[in-house]
Amino acid sequence: FKAFTIKLNPLDGIYYCDLLPLMKSDTFLNQRIKTIDSFFCDDLDKFLQDKMIIAVDGPSGAGKSTLGKMLAKKLGLLYLDTGAMYRAVAYAVLQQNAADNEKKIIEVAENSVIELIGEPDSLQVLLNGKDISGLIRTNEVGQMASIVSTVSEVRRILVRRQQELG
Repeated sequence: FKAFTIKLNPLDGIYYCDLLPLMKSDTFLNQRIKTIDSFFCDDLDKFLQDKMIIAVDGPSGAGKSTLGKMLAKKLGLLYLDTGAMYRAVAYAVLQQNAADNEKKIIEVAENSVIELIGEPDSLQVLLNGKDISGLIRTNEVGQMASIVSTVSEVRRILVRRQQELG
């Protein structure tokens, strides 16, 4: 896999692109980019021949999802809304009243079938075959997703699933 991370800083509106050592060139290291289009230059095309993973990191509300969707569309890559996966587990945890039991949270994560269907702009999130797309966007589910994501075994489970999808 070839991979790089884009970090968002909402204070200055600049995208920082840090290519990881897996890349064969340091052309873009620490390059500042102000628009998505300025990022796509000829040098990037040679990196698209192999599988690529792009991780977008930044604080809540910085535009990670927006940037991720734009990159996926521009590069023809799979967009994987990992936040929606954590929210789906959080929703399931709340439905099963398991919020106070870490062992039960892990069990819920392990046994939940999460599907992401459709284009990034109209993504459907299915939990055990049920569309929960709208149900996972509440404050309560968001808060539980923050708690669920701190459980290392849950992260391991979801990362494995994300790797299987990608």
